Amino acid sequence: MYRINQQTNSIQKIEETTFKEIGASERNHLQEWIAKNPEVLCGEDESLLIIQKEFDGFNDTRERLDLLALDSNGNLVIIENKLDDSGRDVTWQGLKYVSYCASLNTEQIIGSIERLAHVRTENGAEQNRLLRSAELMESNYNHIDAAHGRIVDADIALESTRFAKFNIMTQSSAAMNAQANRLHDIGLQLMP
Repeated sequence: MYRINQQTNSIQKIEETTFKEIGASERNHLQEWIAKNPEVLCGEDESLLIIQKEFDGFNDTRERLDLLALDSNGNLVIIENKLDDSGRDVTWQGLKYVSYCASLNTEQIIGSIERLAHVRTENGAEQNRLLRSAELMESNYNHIDAAHGRIVDADIALESTRFAKFNIMTQSSAAMNAQANRLHDIGLQLMP
């Protein structure tokens, strides 16, 4: 497999690795990747809605399946994650979960969907709060920056005024001094 870089018009080989080599786990990594991007398991015209992670709503058992989903036709889809292809008990585990899900009633499935909707609502509300906080912080930054600009402008205006006043006083002093010196010269010229 290769990664294409369109900017440099080149390709780079992607080194083969395993989940074990990168330290990935079924629950913390593979399950989360699939839950966030269920389209990796679908064809072009298919879609999945993950309705429950760690589903354990089976009667008389404490077992749980990794992901429970609905396809676009409303069928339940059982997703059991495996990091390797050892085949060890995978078929048995899949059949066991299918038999468990066959006993689910409509209320249990609706309950899972309602829990999903509730979590998404809470996450959406939290995301809105974070966005509003970020907007408020940006607004405060802009106000502080504008106030700083006004203070700098005011300082420059004040210093410019002081400088102009100093220049006027200096020029006035020089003119008065020159005039005083000239009066002395006029007085000397009037003397015989």
